[in-house]
Amino acid sequence: MPVLYHFTMGISTLLFILTISCVRCISYPNGFIQTAHPVIFMTNPGLYSCFPGSAMVYWMKNHTKETGMTQDEFYQHLDTLYEAGDPKEVERFLTFHVDFYKDGETLNPPLLIAALSELGGFYRGVSRYEESADCFRQTLDLVGTYKGTDSMAYATTLNNLAGTYRLMQEPEKAEKCFLEARRLFEDHETTSHYLYASVLNNLALLYLGEGRKDEGIDLLCQSTDLMKQQ
Repeated sequence: MPVLYHFTMGISTLLFILTISCVRCISYPNGFIQTAHPVIFMTNPGLYSCFPGSAMVYWMKNHTKETGMTQDEFYQHLDTLYEAGDPKEVERFLTFHVDFYKDGETLNPPLLIAALSELGGFYRGVSRYEESADCFRQTLDLVGTYKGTDSMAYATTLNNLAGTYRLMQEPEKAEKCFLEARRLFEDHETTSHYLYASVLNNLALLYLGEGRKDEGIDLLCQSTDLMKQQ
């Protein structure tokens, strides 16, 4: 059962927590995926190395034709680098793979999506918000092209981008993305899913930070109720 975190009702405490929809994917022969648990990323950049970077739900076959790398191998290597606690090596690994999978001869959209999304999460974790937003915007474009702008993958990426906008103190952009992500999850009738709860939670943090206390508390209550059902 996936668990985001136990809420405490102290507003000041909640504002130090940013829940990011970190989803690892499990591939099956028929191409469908089942999502694994989300990962919590604290806004304190000093803690970033304790957690994997931000990811999103994306379509991906288990083995790639271009490189032979599997999604498991990509994430296992990345997790090993995070566990070693060397941010320069993490960034080097991710930027290399972004450049590699963008190249015409080795173009691989699914792995490019994965690498860009992870890089966006990494940059957010070390407070490089402009670079984080740029990675998530590129991810959003790719997901829209290969999975569709009405997909759950698109909704998850919107949630990730909105989380960065919130930390950049751009509330209007953040709210627009959060609301669109919420609408997409509702259209997919996935309002009992923990990813939907994550969107509600992140939107609540935005509203609380903007002084919209009643709206924020209501969304936090909805989010916690959903997580209790998981």
